[in-house]
Amino acid sequence: MLPPRYRFYELGAQHLRPSPREAVSHILFSLRETWRAAPGVVALTFAGAAVSSQFGVAASYLQGLLVDRAIAVAERGAAVAILAAPLLFRLLVEVVQSGYSWVSNIEGAYLRTKVSNSLRISLLDRVSRLDTALIESPAGQDALEYAERNLSLVAYTPTMVAGLLRTSLTMVTSLAIIAAFDWRAAAVAGAVCVPCGVIFARMGRSRLHHELRATPENRRLYYASSLLRAPASVREARILGFRDYLLGRIRSLQDLLWHREAQLLATNHRRGFVAEFTVSVASVVGIAFVLAALVEGRITVGQLVFFMSLVVANIRRMESDTSAVTGAYESAARVGAFRRVMDMKPLIAWPEGAGGLTDDAPPGIEFREVSFTYPRTNVRALSGVSFTLRPGWRATLVGENGAGKTTLVKLLLRLYDPDEGQVLIDGRDIREYDLEKLWDKVAYLAQDSVRYELTARENIAFGRIGLIENDTALLAAAELGGIRRKIESLPSGLDTELGTSFGQAQQLSGGEWQRLALARAFARGATLAVLDEPTTSLDPLQESEILERAMDSIAGKTAIVVSHRLATARMADVILVMKDGRVVEEGPHAELLAAGGAYAELFEKQAQWYRDSEPK
Repeated sequence: MLPPRYRFYELGAQHLRPSPREAVSHILFSLRETWRAAPGVVALTFAGAAVSSQFGVAASYLQGLLVDRAIAVAERGAAVAILAAPLLFRLLVEVVQSGYSWVSNIEGAYLRTKVSNSLRISLLDRVSRLDTALIESPAGQDALEYAERNLSLVAYTPTMVAGLLRTSLTMVTSLAIIAAFDWRAAAVAGAVCVPCGVIFARMGRSRLHHELRATPENRRLYYASSLLRAPASVREARILGFRDYLLGRIRSLQDLLWHREAQLLATNHRRGFVAEFTVSVASVVGIAFVLAALVEGRITVGQLVFFMSLVVANIRRMESDTSAVTGAYESAARVGAFRRVMDMKPLIAWPEGAGGLTDDAPPGIEFREVSFTYPRTNVRALSGVSFTLRPGWRATLVGENGAGKTTLVKLLLRLYDPDEGQVLIDGRDIREYDLEKLWDKVAYLAQDSVRYELTARENIAFGRIGLIENDTALLAAAELGGIRRKIESLPSGLDTELGTSFGQAQQLSGGEWQRLALARAFARGATLAVLDEPTTSLDPLQESEILERAMDSIAGKTAIVVSHRLATARMADVILVMKDGRVVEEGPHAELLAAGGAYAELFEKQAQWYRDSEPK
C-alpha cells in the first residue's frame, strides 16, 4: 500500500469504472494526442470511415438488383446486357472497399506506432520525475506497469472511434430503409442492443478487473523468469541448485493466472452465448417479416434479397456496435489508468523560481534534529540527527549496517523529505532550492551503483553528459577512478560496449565496474561529493589506492563518504559515527580513538580481525 500522502495515486478497481462523462473525457484525450502526432492521418481515418459506411448498403442494393434483372433475363427474355451496369458497380464497390481496408490497416499501424512511441517517451519522462517513495512502492509499480501496458490504446482510439462511426452511419441508413419498408423489422433490429449492451458491459468489467488483479502476479512472473535469463542469477541457480525451484514458482504463477483466465473465459463464454442466441432469434423474426412481404406480393425476389441482407446485417451490426460501445468504454477505462499516471505530480517540489548553489565554492551542510521513517514501515531510520559540516570539509559516515548512513545521504540529496527537522545547505533549507540546479553541483556514487551495459564512454559521461565527446576529460576521470588502463586496453577504447547483453560487448570484473562508477562520479567535477561505499567491490590494495585518489580528488570540496572500512575515516576531516539512526560521536580520527567510545570499538574490531587473520 502507498503511504497516505501518495494514496491518491494508487490504482484500484474503482478507477476502472469511469462515469460516462469521464469516459468521454478519456476518449477525447486520446483523440487530442493522436491528432497532435498525425493530424492528416486522423482526418483521413474519419473521412474514410464516413464514406465506407455506405459500402455495405450499396453492395446489398446491387445484389438485389442483380437478382431481379437475372430473373427478368431468365423468365421474360430480357437482354443480358442489363446485368452489366450492376455487375460493374458491384465490382467497383468491392475494389473500393478492399482498397479502403488496405489503406485503413496501414493508417492504423502508422498511428499506433507513431503515437505509442511518443507516449512512451512522455510516460517515461513523467515517471523519471516522480518521488522515490512512489517509484519504490509495489502499488506504484503496479500502476506504472498497467499504464505502460495500455498506452497503445491511446493510439488505437481513432481507429476504434472511426470504426464505431462507420458502423453507426451504416446502421442509420439501413434502419431508415427498413423502417420505410416495415417498422416492425426495424424495431426488432433496434431491440437487440438492450440485452447485448448489458451482457457486453458485464463482460468488459470482468476483463478489466481480471487485468488489474493479475498485474502484481504478472510482475512476479516476469521477475522470476528474468532470474533464469540474467547471467549472474542463472549461474547461481544452477550451481546452488534452486533452478527447479524457480521453474516451479514460475509454473505456479502461470497456473494461477491461467486458472483465473479460465474462470473469466467460462463466464464470458456463457454470457456471449446468451447474446448470440438473442441475435439469432431476432434475425429469424426479422427474416419472417421480409418473407411475409414477399408472400403478400409487396416486394420482388431481388428486394427480398436486399431487405433480408439489411435486416440480418443490421441485427448483427447492432450486436457488434453494442460490443464496440462497451469496448470503447473499456478502452476509456484503460486510457484513464494511463492518464492517471501522466497526471501524477511529485510531492517533493520547490518554489517557483527557486535557484541552486550560486557559485563554485564548496557549500556548508547542517542537519537540525532530523527524523525520518520510510513509507510502509513503523521503524524510524533517523531520529534527531544533528551535525554541521563546514565548507570544504571531508566527512566520513561510519557505523554498523542499518545505522542510517545511506538514509542520511538520501535526505541530503532530497530523495525524501524528513518527517521532522531541517536539512540546510549554505544556511538555506534544502526545500528552498531548485533540486535540479542543486544536483548539478553534486557528484554522487550510490552504494548499489548501476552497471550500464552501454559503452565505456557513456558509463563515464553519465557523470557529466556534456563531456560525452571530450575524450581528454573522460580519460582524466577514468584515471582518477583507476580504470584508464583497462579502458585503453579494450578493443575500441572508450567506444567499447560493456556487459554481456549485446553483440561483442566486453565484460568487466566487479572491481572494474566499481572503478568505472568512481570515474563517473569524478567526471562530475562538482563542489559537493556524496560517495556511498565507494570501494565496496575492491580488494584491500585497490581500496587503499583508490581511496587516496578519491580523497585527493575531493580535497577542497565538501564531501560525505559513507564507508564501513575505517581506512577511509582516517583520511577525513571529521568522522560521524552513527548507531540506531543517531549520530553518537563526531570528530577527527585521533580524537575519537582516544575517547574510547563507539568509534574506538569499531576500529578495534576491524584491527582485531586483521590481526587474527594473520597466518600463524
